[in-house]
Amino acid sequence: ETCAQTAKSKCGTLCDSKDDNCYHVVTGSGTDATAVLDGVTIALGQADDPTFPSEDFKGAGMYVQGGSPTIRNCLFRRNDAYYQGGGLYVHTGNPQVIGCTFDDNRARNYLDAGAGSGGGAYVEAGNPSFIGCTFTANAVDLAGAGIYGSQVTGTIADCRFAGNFGSAIECFGSSL
Repeated sequence: ETCAQTAKSKCGTLCDSKDDNCYHVVTGSGTDATAVLDGVTIALGQADDPTFPSEDFKGAGMYVQGGSPTIRNCLFRRNDAYYQGGGLYVHTGNPQVIGCTFDDNRARNYLDAGAGSGGGAYVEAGNPSFIGCTFTANAVDLAGAGIYGSQVTGTIADCRFAGNFGSAIECFGSSL
């Protein structure tokens, strides 16, 4: 029995449920490019704090406030935010996201608050780079099922967008 099989057999169905999960699976706030996250699966985050507004509505998979981590070869899967950034939320940061997959993440328009953007990733006021990433089956209630950028300059290169529910890339006051 492999390590993954052992973890699954001990975890049972809880591994497939978001009911008791944290607001952010990983945080990268206040980091620089020497903070490296490599080859990790980030799954089943549930940013659903019932207090509005709250930072715990954003970045179910990974939350970054004022940080610039290097994120490579990671899988963001089945993360659900009530507001922005189902898979990844970045505010005032310059992350380098390389070779990552964003699959089946969601951003909702909770309480009709005018959000629900960035199913895969939401980036605001920064200079992100997405290089060689894949965005599939992500969903939003409003805009940017793959990536939503607000007031950012950055790079999207050699990325693949397929089967997302909503626009693949949406930008406001940005050049991505």
